[in-house]
Amino acid sequence: MKKISKLLYALTMLPLLFSSCEKEKIYAPGEPDVENCPSVYFETLSAKDANFVVVPDDVDKPLTFQVFRENTKGDLAVPITIQVTDGKTEVSDIISVSEIQFLDGQEATTVSINISALQSAITYKIRLLIDNPEYYSIYSQKFNNELNISVAIESWTEIGKGVYVDDLFAQIFVALGAEVPAFPIEVTVLEKDGFPGVYKIVNAYDGAAISAYLSLLDPGFTPEFCAQIAYPSEFIIDASNPEKVVWNAAMTGVHFKYFLNGFGDVSFVPDPKGEIFGVLKDGKILFTDGAVLTYDNGAPLELHPDLPLPKVTIMVALPAKE
Repeated sequence: MKKISKLLYALTMLPLLFSSCEKEKIYAPGEPDVENCPSVYFETLSAKDANFVVVPDDVDKPLTFQVFRENTKGDLAVPITIQVTDGKTEVSDIISVSEIQFLDGQEATTVSINISALQSAITYKIRLLIDNPEYYSIYSQKFNNELNISVAIESWTEIGKGVYVDDLFAQIFVALGAEVPAFPIEVTVLEKDGFPGVYKIVNAYDGAAISAYLSLLDPGFTPEFCAQIAYPSEFIIDASNPEKVVWNAAMTGVHFKYFLNGFGDVSFVPDPKGEIFGVLKDGKILFTDGAVLTYDNGAPLELHPDLPLPKVTIMVALPAKE
């Protein structure tokens, strides 16, 4: 028994024996920053802010970002490396970037990216890099020597005429004692280039639609008293997943004017919790059960405290595929 105890004791001591024989590790300090390093860094962007979808009318407007430095002594020009890919190959020559320059004592400046030559339906990855250690500090808490963004030029292709129906007017008029059926409206449907299943519905509400609704009402409901079209409507629907169709928040372009107080801008917004979706089946998109809510000036639409009308049912029949 004593022999077994001694053997176990010897085994437990082996790790300590070997560890005592290991050489003590020596950690050498890292290379110091360049003397009088200006410690230049880019602003920090969230994932959302780093993704840009630019409409064609805005491609001539450069994207501008802030650049800072911790050591503000002297004038300074900062060289940068530019990398651009189109998802397949490097195309760095397709953009131009302004110089990063600081005046003596200046802590912040900007850098601008010219995107006018970018093509539509392509998502570009753009990287600006300060890769010369003379200009940035790896020990700064604000260290951020690169800027990474994605840019896509938005474009749409008309795919035909569709039919749009919602029950907004029907709900409002019923609440006011006037029964009006939901009224189908012919609309133009566009599909986003490079994004199959993403649709834009143009002019679901226009002057003709309002007149058609009002023609079904009592003559006392005149356009001037009831509603007016303040601007054209554009609704964007992401039906790339037919079982989870997403409505993008959008203004209807309608100003309602019931009662003395009236309403302001009426908008349709998706379920705030992101739990209720529309569906696409047999060429028809349907939003029900609170997948889309009706808001007025940023709050749920109410004709009267006892008559809340936040939900709206929407159906869009897409153009038939050839």
